[in-house]
Amino acid sequence: MSLCPSQDRLRNPQVTFLKLSVSLMLTLFSAALFAQQDYTLPNVPYVCNGERLVIENCNIRDQSDTSTCMIGHPDQRHGQRDHAVHQHDRAAIRQLFPTCKQPTPDQVARAKAFQKRQQDQYDANVKKANDENDAIESPCPRPSGQKASQARRPRH
Repeated sequence: MSLCPSQDRLRNPQVTFLKLSVSLMLTLFSAALFAQQDYTLPNVPYVCNGERLVIENCNIRDQSDTSTCMIGHPDQRHGQRDHAVHQHDRAAIRQLFPTCKQPTPDQVARAKAFQKRQQDQYDANVKKANDENDAIESPCPRPSGQKASQARRPRH
């Protein structure tokens, strides 16, 4: 036994095995997390082979690899249109985008904030429409002091 207890811990095979196990688990977890990254956030620019690519929209109901996304190519022009748009499936996007220059955290934050503002506006519009619809469908209030049996019948 040495005077330095840290050397004893390093020589202990159980401690070494535990350290290796923890580091392996962290490595596998980070690899799984990287593999699960979603590259379908709209309006975020990626640079692949010197060309900018922007996901315009994806099928939100189908998250499988066969569902499609519309990818804009701002550097390509097609006639009078602003830029070229192509359709790709999610599997192709998951293979291509990890090899591209990733967007900055600021660009991702702006895109998420834009999505949140759109969702909040949509929720507010739905609530407003439901409130207006409920007001139209609600029965007319009775004059104060009258019971349901005393309500006047309309004259013809």
